[in-house]
Amino acid sequence: MMKRKRRHTVALVMALALSAALAGGGPAHGTDKSEHPIPAPVENLRFELDVETVDTPQAMPDGVQAYNVETCTMLSARLKGYGLITGHHVYTYYHELEWCWDGDTITEIAHDYDDGVTYGATYYWRGNIAHSKSWSNWSGTRHGKYTTKTTGDFEQCTFIPWLSCVNSWQPWIKIVAYADGDHTTTGGGTS
Repeated sequence: MMKRKRRHTVALVMALALSAALAGGGPAHGTDKSEHPIPAPVENLRFELDVETVDTPQAMPDGVQAYNVETCTMLSARLKGYGLITGHHVYTYYHELEWCWDGDTITEIAHDYDDGVTYGATYYWRGNIAHSKSWSNWSGTRHGKYTTKTTGDFEQCTFIPWLSCVNSWQPWIKIVAYADGDHTTTGGGTS
């Protein structure tokens, strides 16, 4: 009889520990648990899109008159997903584009890259599920506009094997680059 009682106590302690872990008490990837709590399953997100650009004009020798000098622009877009209830940072989806232009034409796509990072023990980056690229006319120039759109896949899974994954998000970022160095960047996600 005493043995049976002990099993129930151990089972209860394990259930409480698992419940506490799923409700938000445990470190994520070896970090301080106050920094990245483990959220309760099935949480919707709010999104923030940050965009930074850096222009690097090509150097001209002294005394040379510049006409249609090529400039390259590096754009870094970061779409961050935050829990609506807890406010914690769940993931960041990156899309970087570097294009060179001379005012009339996009002369080169030097870098078009995307990746994802998660912040929590139950979140997983599953990779990209779509990446489209296209050229179109702009201001009468055949290669005046370049559009790239990426969609990533993130999941939230439990520590309980039979429950598997309880939530997934597919954030997307779209960058439209122009031959004058301008751009339009949008992003969002589904949950």
